[in-house]
Amino acid sequence: MNRFLFDPDDFLGGTNDAKLDNKTPEFRHNKKDVFGSYFLKRATYSGKYDMPKMLPYNGPIPENYVTFSECSKTVQENTCLTFYDNDTVLERIWNNPQRQINRLKKFDFVSTPDFSMKIGQPICTQITNSFRNKAMGYYFQQSGLNVIPSVSWSNNLSYDFCFDGYSQGGAVIVSTIGILRDERTMRYFFNGFDEMLKHIKPDAVILYGDVNDEITSRMPNQLSIYYAEHIRYKRLRSHGKQRSI
Repeated sequence: MNRFLFDPDDFLGGTNDAKLDNKTPEFRHNKKDVFGSYFLKRATYSGKYDMPKMLPYNGPIPENYVTFSECSKTVQENTCLTFYDNDTVLERIWNNPQRQINRLKKFDFVSTPDFSMKIGQPICTQITNSFRNKAMGYYFQQSGLNVIPSVSWSNNLSYDFCFDGYSQGGAVIVSTIGILRDERTMRYFFNGFDEMLKHIKPDAVILYGDVNDEITSRMPNQLSIYYAEHIRYKRLRSHGKQRSI
């Protein structure tokens, strides 16, 4: 007796493949892909959860920064394209990275995506998003982009996986967006920052976003620190307007 309530050929390939291949290119791509495996060929992995391993970035530091959702056809020289966007925006990259590569190549530098890892999220979700960040970083590097790894964390529960996949040394970029709201978020930031230094041992850190005296005073003297600001916020402040945190 057949135990299947559906035709397994629909899922495993077979008699219906010719019909399925007549779908859109996106459908054919997603059919071949299993959670990023399509663009992780020849990748090596590290850590408890097999995070894709990225190479360190040892090139020059960008002068300008713009987010993926706000970049235009006109690209300013020496600009880094960052991915500090909502996850719904980043899904466009994850679902079909091949479509975006030529657009990304217009920039001198790109950071790795920053799918959310928030305190209170289920750990399985945080592990998934940490994996996606590094998987895309690896794919960007394999595509010939100058990739500055972006490092993020939530609380101490994320330390078990969030620093895996990075090579030691080189420059990394860390977002300070939203951490100046209260003492609690500042404490989580500094705790994670100290852990990041222990695990990754970067030669330089780009702090992307707003900083205050406490942040600058806590930066190690032996570490090269670069303070970066989004192009749009630079423009606003040049006209006397303040960015809300």
